[in-house]
Amino acid sequence: MGAGARPDAGLRPKGFSALDGIGLLVKGFEHRPALGIPYNPDYYPALWEDAGFENAGDVVSGYLGPDFVMPEKIMKIAELVQQRPVCALRRIARAAI
Repeated sequence: MGAGARPDAGLRPKGFSALDGIGLLVKGFEHRPALGIPYNPDYYPALWEDAGFENAGDVVSGYLGPDFVMPEKIMKIAELVQQRPVCALRRIARAAI
């Protein structure tokens, strides 16, 4: 974090994805926003760098075209996952709370 920067300067409300609120789009502005991937104006990266922030890691996203075929192994795994119950209810001992 840059000298004199507020610790909460980059914080914003969390969304529904694990990646919401994490990161800054630095290239790919010619593409439409991807679900769960940060999207910001193209001048943001320069503002953050000028404030002294540094890259701590990368998140990469991409698009699959309409002709993409999912590998058979992935399809079999997806079918197995769909057969599992969505949720399970379990009793919790009051002493464990």
